[in-house]
Amino acid sequence: MTFTVTASATATSPITVSYVTANGTAKVDTDYQFTTGKATIPDGQKSTTINVPVIGDTTKENNETFTVRLSSPIGARILTAAGTGTITNDDTDSTLTRTLTVAKSGNGSGKVTSSPAGIDCGTDCSEDFKWRTQVTLTAMADAGSEFTGWSGACSNTSGSCVVTMNEATSVTATFRATQFQLTVIRALDGGPSGGTVYTADSVINCGEECTATFNAGTKVDLLQFTNGDALFTGFDGPCDPAYQSECLVTMDQAVTVTAHFATNRTYSVSITGAGKGGFSITWVGPRNTGGGSTNCPDCRSGSGPLPYGSVVTFKAVPDSGSRFTGWSGDCSGDECVVTLDRDISVVGNLDRTTG
Repeated sequence: MTFTVTASATATSPITVSYVTANGTAKVDTDYQFTTGKATIPDGQKSTTINVPVIGDTTKENNETFTVRLSSPIGARILTAAGTGTITNDDTDSTLTRTLTVAKSGNGSGKVTSSPAGIDCGTDCSEDFKWRTQVTLTAMADAGSEFTGWSGACSNTSGSCVVTMNEATSVTATFRATQFQLTVIRALDGGPSGGTVYTADSVINCGEECTATFNAGTKVDLLQFTNGDALFTGFDGPCDPAYQSECLVTMDQAVTVTAHFATNRTYSVSITGAGKGGFSITWVGPRNTGGGSTNCPDCRSGSGPLPYGSVVTFKAVPDSGSRFTGWSGDCSGDECVVTLDRDISVVGNLDRTTG
């Protein structure tokens, strides 16, 4: 503790005074150190200081006082012979507590813990701590969420929250759900007719392309319906393979899904020549639309619609006494395998065998 000895005017020559400490309610060697000596105000100065060491403790008690007494002045006379020093108690009462309350906000989830232990919020979001205790709060986001900041007694957007429990204190931690974008693209294979992709709650309702944002972990069920003479041929994307006519995706990342709609194309086949027989057709539809076959050994012609992109295999079926001599039209040679990316027409020729 510092005491200041002040002259009434600036010294024109050194001023010296003796000093000694004396007990009041504060006791020597318990609350302060006994101090004695001489203090000098130098020539040209007006004051000097006396330092008395104070002994700290951890006992809660009243403020206490002691004095510094002056005597034996040289170069001046004493107007005030003693000064009083007050030792202020700043010790913590071990029974005195303050309440720390933690709240959580936002559409995400997580928990807040404290050091020293006490808060585990979670479930325990209020705790009494000893007066003047420094408490560090740490926020931990759950999977699919992120911590975005503190409010209340702390205002930082990252890191820990440190509070000193001088009074009842409230802090709020905000957690935000991590979000990912779903993009849906409608692909019209072979013509302007198509369909619509949607969700039951209409968050997604696409014509050509649309996007929506979903919380991490959300399961989104994409449905579809066709317009006009279009045919739905499947989804491209990370869809659950257990579903065929719909697409169930889990939003654990940004996702793009393409829905394919096809229109029909027409095939025609005819058999010419003097030979007898017919034809067979086998087709495999685009994507997941299946396939089929037709066997018509006595037919000389046939036609029909099939989905755009179907792969069609035509085979001539000659009777005994006839032979197949080749294809013409949209096929040539001995084999006829075509992709229906347009209307097609093929002609197979059967001749009689000789002999």
